[in-house]
Amino acid sequence: MLDRLIKEDVLQNVRCLLVGKPYDEIYYDEYREILFKISNRINLPIVYNLNFGHSLPRAMIPCGIRGKIDFANKHIFITENILD
Repeated sequence: MLDRLIKEDVLQNVRCLLVGKPYDEIYYDEYREILFKISNRINLPIVYNLNFGHSLPRAMIPCGIRGKIDFANKHIFITENILD
């Protein structure tokens, strides 16, 4: 799927990708390797293995809202009011 997004230039204005952890952590190493290769190929940071989507415990990350990632301290912040 990521190869298709790259081919269609969908990721040209993206600053980082957030990727949820695989269900039951199946194929974790395989996903990590693929994401690392893609990250290097397109020079885009990818934060992976996050608890949203199909993983437990679940967390919500709203789509289309601005946020900030503090890579040094491993924190993701929503910087825009999600209720407007």
